[in-house]
Amino acid sequence: MVNSENSNQLKPPKSRAARCLRRTVACAGWLLPAVALGCQAISNAKATGGVSVDASAGCPAGVAAVLGDSSYSSSQVALLSLSGNVLSESFISTASTRTDGLAFALSGDVVLPTNAPASGRVVILDRYGTNVVTWIDTTTAQVQAQLQVGTGFESNPQDYFEVANGRALVSRWGVNDDPGVQPFDAGSDVLVVGDQGDGMATVGIESRVAIPLEGNLPPRPTSFTSIGNSIAVVLQRYSEDFATVGDAQVVRLDLSSLQIVQTLSLSGVSNCGRLMPVPGTSNYAIACTGPLNFNGSSTDLSHSALVLLELDRQGDLTEQSRWLAADIAQEPLQHDVDFANEHIALVKTQTGLQGTTNNRLLAVNLDDNSITELAQARQSADGTGKGAMFGTVVCSPNCSSLCLMADSDQAVVRRFDFSAGSPVELAPVTITPNVPLYPRQLAYFGGAQ
Repeated sequence: MVNSENSNQLKPPKSRAARCLRRTVACAGWLLPAVALGCQAISNAKATGGVSVDASAGCPAGVAAVLGDSSYSSSQVALLSLSGNVLSESFISTASTRTDGLAFALSGDVVLPTNAPASGRVVILDRYGTNVVTWIDTTTAQVQAQLQVGTGFESNPQDYFEVANGRALVSRWGVNDDPGVQPFDAGSDVLVVGDQGDGMATVGIESRVAIPLEGNLPPRPTSFTSIGNSIAVVLQRYSEDFATVGDAQVVRLDLSSLQIVQTLSLSGVSNCGRLMPVPGTSNYAIACTGPLNFNGSSTDLSHSALVLLELDRQGDLTEQSRWLAADIAQEPLQHDVDFANEHIALVKTQTGLQGTTNNRLLAVNLDDNSITELAQARQSADGTGKGAMFGTVVCSPNCSSLCLMADSDQAVVRRFDFSAGSPVELAPVTITPNVPLYPRQLAYFGGAQ
């Protein structure tokens, strides 16, 4: 059933230019400004249904892929196996008009949680202009519930993490300039949402976790990472006019009390992505892009780096070492990182639209400091760069030797096999061979990550 509470508060999408402005700063590393990429409405494929989920395997059931058109007017979610084989080409899409419970159709600006939901459901965050969380049964592909998390303003939800007892956390990047009109409307915070104990018949907002400002910059919380009995939230700290970005911070919340137990400032780096566990260790890594202009080009390369963190004896995060982007790639990094194994970090370069360089995927060997280029996007017809065409990279080294990457340049999912030590690229996977939709994000679903 759909939660209809506050359903009259769903606002129409803002102008495409306004949507792109927020994508550029909140989602650096995906397709940057869509305004320059043309406008075309895409008809999505016929719904292909759900897939069975084995929650006992100790591994993710598969990989969900978000695809979209170049104008950000439509979205489609496909389900793949861990090896990249297509299980359901159109699990749900903007064109899903007959899906039970879909009161709010998907927009062209949706993302998946960075952590596989423990419930086994597929969860979709509809961001700027819509501000809706959608829960979908993975087996039946039926929408179980939807919840608006805009509470009267453009909240721009970024990530979702299930804790326990039907409760979950939602990070909201947007800031409300005029709070106090309705409950939970301050913004730039973490919401606690729940199913009210009735098995998703009704979902609602239970409370919010306020994150203090530091230096008059909104915290701008983004991604979640589980660390023991706490959850780490990365803060991007952009000013309301996007002209200033502060040093990144990582806040840890105790999962029982939802109180802040640590705030770690990463001096000299900004615009960072998810805190990623290093396989086989108790360490973590975070990639930081630094400040960007509206073409997605760096305005200060020195603020981009790959930062390695460790847990001290008290369980607090501390910085262990730092790799400057200038040394890794001679240009900024996109703000996400994943690991093929405990030795190899996979990062991508952050390249501006119509710039002089092309988007690259790089393997960073943390043992011998070597850098290997695994892929490079193509140039535009005029010889300039296309911008950040490479989307999310996902690896599950305990469950598969393959790492998958969303490639919007060639409209495929690329596959890299690390079983032999040196990576080997396998044949790519085309999800929608007859429809020009471009893979943007990959995320695990159904079970452990």
